[in-house]
Amino acid sequence: MIAGVLPLAAQALETRLAGFDVRAETTLQALAGDDRYGTGGWNDRYANLEGRLDVSAACAMAWCAGTRLMLKPRARYFESDTNFSAAPAPAAFSWTEVYAAGHVSEDVTWLTGKRYLAWGPGMLFSPTNRLFPDNGTATPRREIAGKWLGMLSYAPAPPWMVSALYANPYVASVPGVSSSGGFGLLRTEYQSTGVRPTAAGVVAGGGGPYRPYLGAYFQHLLNDAWTVGAEFSASRGYARTLGEGPDLRENDARLMSDALVNLRYGLRSGGELGIEYIYNGYRLSHGELQNPLLAFQPAGGVWQTRNRPLHPLPEGQYLNMQALLPNLFGDRRFGVVFRTLTALASGGNLTFLELSFSPRDDLTAFIGLTRTFGPSDAPLVRSVSHGIYAALEIYL
Repeated sequence: MIAGVLPLAAQALETRLAGFDVRAETTLQALAGDDRYGTGGWNDRYANLEGRLDVSAACAMAWCAGTRLMLKPRARYFESDTNFSAAPAPAAFSWTEVYAAGHVSEDVTWLTGKRYLAWGPGMLFSPTNRLFPDNGTATPRREIAGKWLGMLSYAPAPPWMVSALYANPYVASVPGVSSSGGFGLLRTEYQSTGVRPTAAGVVAGGGGPYRPYLGAYFQHLLNDAWTVGAEFSASRGYARTLGEGPDLRENDARLMSDALVNLRYGLRSGGELGIEYIYNGYRLSHGELQNPLLAFQPAGGVWQTRNRPLHPLPEGQYLNMQALLPNLFGDRRFGVVFRTLTALASGGNLTFLELSFSPRDDLTAFIGLTRTFGPSDAPLVRSVSHGIYAALEIYL
């Protein structure tokens, strides 16, 4: 889904309540969008009114010092005029996040509840994070909901951290794929400081619908402007199959991998230019790509991972270029998000552009456009034609 979220009001309140330092922000969002899907002739016009409340509370009492609570309830009214049965319809009420966090000792911390987690240098998705493969940059006006999990982290020395988590992946049902069981992950990360910081990590995970996998990521600041990053994962198939229903190529019990490498240039204005090559060894077969529902994967500026145990990208190789310019023309009131994603084998291209303007500090207007180009049989072109949204954010 190509969507735009239009925050209409935001409010912050800070107070002390029952021994907790509380900060609350409220946002009223309205959403309107018009999506045209590819050769299937599907369309989706929708409107959404959403109220958001973000409450963070830090314990100021001795017995619970260092404990934090976060509550992010969402209430919405949604209407859609669509002939696409697979178009998602958000629930009338949901929790984007609700969790508690604290520490056992100076070097051991804990977290429990519903939370979104992200890591790695990927500009579009994270190969090592199969719990949340979508890193949120594809849809800048949208939130990614967390998942219920428990996590322990141990920092034996300042540059090092080891984290272990167990989560309920609650993925959507896919024929022939097992969705039972929990998801576990162990991650070791090194983060140096100084003039040329480096971040690197090793990940082992799996469970629930996902087969066991290993991965690693790396990011290094080359100089004041240039940053290089790389990330990969590997497993014997992507998802666990039941031995019934269709068997997808990506779930074959043989060694496969995905990887990315990117280069970013940081502008003095605070913006960033980036280029990224993506390799996907879990690509769909030629026959599977003819099914538009399978090819409906999140890419570019379209929609987020639909919580399905399928690889986020259907084709084998991509080139992704993006520009994040929050201070266009040297003026913080103008901003641009631009992304162009090209599938190297099929020649399909998906381009996303969002323009923003802030006439004053508490008001920002957005307009977002998505369009595909290339051969008519390219999966990107077959799955998405174009989309548009307008957005407005008012902060009080």
